[in-house]
Amino acid sequence: MDRDDKGTIIIVGEEPNVIRTLTTVLENQFRLLQAPNTKMTMGLIEANHGAVELIIIELDLPDSNGYEFFDKVRSRPENRMIPFIFITPPIPTDEEAAHLAVGDVDYLFTPLHPAVVEARIQTQIALKKHRHNLDEMVAERTTDLVRARKDIVQRLTRASETRDNET
Repeated sequence: MDRDDKGTIIIVGEEPNVIRTLTTVLENQFRLLQAPNTKMTMGLIEANHGAVELIIIELDLPDSNGYEFFDKVRSRPENRMIPFIFITPPIPTDEEAAHLAVGDVDYLFTPLHPAVVEARIQTQIALKKHRHNLDEMVAERTTDLVRARKDIVQRLTRASETRDNET
């Protein structure tokens, strides 16, 4: 697979063991971009507009909380479809459930296990592709329905203009 054909994943964080594990697991499958903070990450998102498949972010960063950054990125319509995976030490189940319920995508708990990393990332990439395909199908179907509606209105207009001599 050519480098240009690989999906882009942005890894946000500074923890050396996390970066090393993610790089080892993902470097042959994806184009990896790494940023130590959220400011640099915003620049990477903008520079790679539309090409970012996934953001993997440490939850606690020096310049921002991962949840705050998630909200900031998702506030822009062009970024709403980018999935996030948060890296964190294990958290209480009720906290994890609450965050998942409001739109957080997934978690990887430290220490990272390569098989779990790969499985979760492949799942998120597949889900993103399915969502994209569904969005395209909905857009195509909507276009077809708009076209059909215009055609029906034109036919009804012509039919109402045609007069029968007996009426």
